[in-house]
Amino acid sequence: MNTLTRTFAQATLAAAALAIPFSLSAREVLYETSFESAEGFTANTYDADTAGSSVAVGDSWSLLAGIAEVVASGETPDSSAQIVRLRDGAQLDRDLSGEVATSDNEVFVEGYFRGAGSGVSLADASYPADQSASAIVHFSSADGIQLLDGNGAGSGTPVNTSVALGTANEDTWYKLTLFLDFTSQEWDAYVMEEGSATVTKLNTQAPLGFRDNVTSLNGFRNLAQTASEFDGFRVVKPILGDANGDSLKDGADVVRILEFALNDVTDPILSYNADYNGVGGVTEDDAMILASDLTTGN
Repeated sequence: MNTLTRTFAQATLAAAALAIPFSLSAREVLYETSFESAEGFTANTYDADTAGSSVAVGDSWSLLAGIAEVVASGETPDSSAQIVRLRDGAQLDRDLSGEVATSDNEVFVEGYFRGAGSGVSLADASYPADQSASAIVHFSSADGIQLLDGNGAGSGTPVNTSVALGTANEDTWYKLTLFLDFTSQEWDAYVMEEGSATVTKLNTQAPLGFRDNVTSLNGFRNLAQTASEFDGFRVVKPILGDANGDSLKDGADVVRILEFALNDVTDPILSYNADYNGVGGVTEDDAMILASDLTTGN
């Protein structure tokens, strides 16, 4: 399976924040799907190889090659009813140019995946060079989750992570979150294993580089080199200050930032949003600056 994407002063501020009448509206979720029937996904088997061309799966998702199934499952990671099951060689694609603007220069891409992983490592995998790619995440049965540190010119260096796959973990869902910065052409990757509340940053050092010179999020493609399953895909635009993820900036976010300042933030998107002043890390200062901005309407 592979994919081409503290103290009395605080308590006082929290109480005051609840009384702030202003909120700043913003949009956060650019696109999301759980591959449900209500979203246009019919439980069925889709065969692009037999059709000789791409096959529509639902909600503008297309199967470009191989065989995929939309199936009912009682084990979905996002409490939905259906998942997508990809067979060896399947390529599932979604054009996102209608949902993501070129001005959305920072986005998070999330999805749930499970499977034993490919029998080849990232260094030996052949990813299409005819379409530009920013981030490449590779699932290897021998090497676990691997990332490509791209050079911006079509290639890069494989980076191993601490997350193992293989047959012992093929039934485990992993929530994968990518942060893509199209201005700096860099990206970060995070993973959370099913049943765990711990989020692991996969690239522990500096951000990774894009494989190609990509300046906006145009689409997403899941290439399966072995049987795998996929669910709960979404694209999110970060909103500084929206610490609770409701697409608004209001007093509730001030309270949440204060909570984050006392405890670790497990969600990478909310962690990014809560760092309101952008200096690194969530502190009381982020809450106080947001409260001031809400009061003045800035």
